[in-house]
Amino acid sequence: MARYSLDKNKIKILLLEGVSESALEVFEKAGYTNVEYLKGALGMTSL
Repeated sequence: MARYSLDKNKIKILLLEGVSESALEVFEKAGYTNVEYLKGALGMTSL
């Protein structure tokens, strides 16, 4: 079977404001290790 996706440890996920913290748990349970959760929006200098 052909493989079309990167390994889960190579995918970076950034969850920003308004996302439930349970989403972080869902990604981690699915095997994603590079998940970052920020309760607020990024500042202009970070964009």
